[in-house]
Amino acid sequence: MRVALSLLFLFVFQNLGLAQVNSPADIPVEEFAALPRNSNVRLSPDGKNALYISSYKGNRVVVVSPLSSKSDFKGLAIPPLKDMDIRWARWANDEYILISMSFEAERHSIIGKQIMTRLISVPIHNPKKAKNMAQPRADRRGLDKLRNANISKYMMSTIQDYVIDILPDDPDHFLLGFDEDYSDWAREVRKVNVKRGTYKLVHDPSGVFTRWKTDQQGKVRLGYGSELVGSNLKDVEDQIMYRNPETGQWLDYTGENIADFDDFFVAGFTEDPRYAYMYGTNEHSFTGLYIYDMIKLESVETLLSFDDRDIVGLVGDPYTGNIVGAYYHDNGNKYVYFDKDFKKFHAMVDKALPDTIEWLTSRTQDGKKYLVYSYSDVDSGSYYYFDTETKQMAFLQARYPMLDPQLMSPMREITYTARDGMEIQGYLTIPIGKEAKNLPTVILPHGGPTARDYWGFDWLVQFLASRGYAVLQPNFRGSAGFGEAFEDAGKREWGLKMQDDVTDGALWLVEEGIADPERMCIFGWSYGGYAALAATFTTPDLFKCAVSVNGISDLYRLVTEESGFLGLSEWGEEIGDPQNPSDKARMKATSAIENIDKIRMPVLLLANNDDTVVNYQQSKRFHNKMQKAGKYSEYIEMKEGNHSAGNEPSRLTILSNLERFLARYIGKEN
Repeated sequence: MRVALSLLFLFVFQNLGLAQVNSPADIPVEEFAALPRNSNVRLSPDGKNALYISSYKGNRVVVVSPLSSKSDFKGLAIPPLKDMDIRWARWANDEYILISMSFEAERHSIIGKQIMTRLISVPIHNPKKAKNMAQPRADRRGLDKLRNANISKYMMSTIQDYVIDILPDDPDHFLLGFDEDYSDWAREVRKVNVKRGTYKLVHDPSGVFTRWKTDQQGKVRLGYGSELVGSNLKDVEDQIMYRNPETGQWLDYTGENIADFDDFFVAGFTEDPRYAYMYGTNEHSFTGLYIYDMIKLESVETLLSFDDRDIVGLVGDPYTGNIVGAYYHDNGNKYVYFDKDFKKFHAMVDKALPDTIEWLTSRTQDGKKYLVYSYSDVDSGSYYYFDTETKQMAFLQARYPMLDPQLMSPMREITYTARDGMEIQGYLTIPIGKEAKNLPTVILPHGGPTARDYWGFDWLVQFLASRGYAVLQPNFRGSAGFGEAFEDAGKREWGLKMQDDVTDGALWLVEEGIADPERMCIFGWSYGGYAALAATFTTPDLFKCAVSVNGISDLYRLVTEESGFLGLSEWGEEIGDPQNPSDKARMKATSAIENIDKIRMPVLLLANNDDTVVNYQQSKRFHNKMQKAGKYSEYIEMKEGNHSAGNEPSRLTILSNLERFLARYIGKEN
C-alpha cells in the first residue's frame, strides 16, 4: 500500500493561501466540482491524532495527522487501492484504522455490474502491514476453489465492509457481518481481530438475515432479513429474530405482528437490552420514536413524536454509538437529547455557533475532547475542536475552504399548493445580491424518489446560484420525511401527480413573479433526471430546456430488462407491474422515449457508464431516438464516477456542460 507523504501537511495548511474572489461568479467551476477537502474527520480514542478524508488528484484519500506539532508521529496519507474508491474510514483503536473501499464488478450476467466493497485494517505506524479483514472460512474450501476458477468474478462476497459494532470496550476486535457463502442472502457475524484479520464466528444464522443490531454491551441482539417464499420475486417475507436477554434464546418473530405500529424498525437498545428504541408510525402516519418491550411486544414510552413531521434520525454517542438523542427537520436539524450531559454540551456549542446547525462527530474515550461539525445553507461545513476542560472551541478546517460563506446564496423554505389541493414543501435559493424578481430559474427535483431535499448547503445549488439562477427544489409527493401517507401518495404516480407537483412549483414561481417564464429550465439527477425528461413531453412549452444526469427515459425497460440496477422487484409497487396490461400502458405513456414526437425543447443528457443504479443506456437510447426524429439532443458519456458522480472528473464534466447549456438557453446568452 502506497503512502503519499506529500499530503501530510494538508491538515494544517490547506486553508491558507487561497485565491481571492470578489463575487460568486468569479469562483471557478473546478471549486464547485471538487470533492471535499476535508470530511469524515474523527479523533483517535486517545485524542492524539485525527483522521479525515481529503482529495488528491481528483480522488479520495485517507489522511492521518497528529494534533500536536511535538508528536513523534509525522502522519500519513493512504490512497485507494488500484481501481477502487474510498468510501469511509474510522478508528478501530489508537493504533489501527479501518478503511472501506469500493469498486464496480459483474457478479453474474443477470444483474450485471454491482458495487463491491472491501475492508482493510491499517496500522498507522506501519501501513505496509495493512490487512484484508474478510478472510475465507476454513470449512468452506469448496468455495475457495470456485474463487480460484475462471468464474471467480461471479463468486465473491459483494459487501465486505459491514461493520456491526466497533466494540469500544474491546479495542482489539470489532464485529463484522459477512456473506461467506456469496449468496447475498445471509451474513454471519464475526468477531474480527483488527491486527491480524483472524476471527471467531459469533453467530451463523440458519435463516436469511442480512442486518444485525447489538446492544450496549456489544452482544448481537437482533437480526433482520427477508426470504423468498414463492416463485415470484415479489413473494418475499420479512424475517426478524431477537435474543432474549433473560434466557439467551433466540425468539423467531417472523410472520408475527410484533409491534403496535403499521411500520416499525428497531434502531438500537437501552442499557437494558429488553427494551429497544423503535421507530414506528403514529396515528397521524408520521414516524415517531418509542421505547419498546421486546418480550411483551408492546411500546412502553413515547420518546418523541409529532403530528406533522417525521423523526429523521437518532443521535449516537460518537465514541460508543449508544443512542443519546433524536432529531427532526425544521429548516435544519433540530435535536432532542435524552442524555442530560449531551444536552448540556450541545447547548454550549449551539450558543457559541448560533447561526449554524451542529453535529457532534467524534470524541475521545475519556469524553474530554470533541470534534463538532457545523453547517448552514451558506456554510459548506466546518470542523471545530472543543475542549470540555477549558471550555474553549477552536476552528479546525472547512470542507470546501474555497467556497466563502459570504459569497454563497441563502436558501429558504417555501410551500405551495398543488392542483389537487395537496401542500408541497420545498426550498428556494435566490442568487445573493439579486432581487427575487423575473430571474432565470432552474427547477431541480431530487432523486430517489423516496428521498427529500433539506435545508442546508448544497454544492450543486450553490453552483447554479453563483451563475445567476434561482433554484427551486420541490419535495413532491412520494418524498420521504413528510409522513407515510405523503410518501405513499407517490406510488405509481411517476409522470402523473408527482410530475404535476414539480410543474406546479414552476408555475407558482411564475405567478409570484420570481421566475422569468421565458427563462426556465428543469434539471434532475436519477429520478430527478426522469422528471426532467418527463417534463419535455408533459409540459413541452413550460421549460426552455431540460437536463438529465443518470436519468430514466424508459420505465417499462427499467422494471423488466434492467430491474437489477434499481433493486429487482421492489420497483413494481412504486412504478407498476409490467405483467399488468394497464400498468404496462401507463409506464409507456409516462416514458420520454415513447413520446419523442411531443418534445420541442433541447435536451442535455449525461450518464456514467459505470452506473450500477441506472443503466446508462437509458440516456443513450433516448438520445439516439431523439436524433433520428430530428430533435435537438446532446449526449455525454462519462467513463467513471458511478451513479452519484463520485469523483472530480465526472463532477467537472457535469458542471461545465451544465453551465454552457444553461447559458445558451436561459442565461445571459439567451
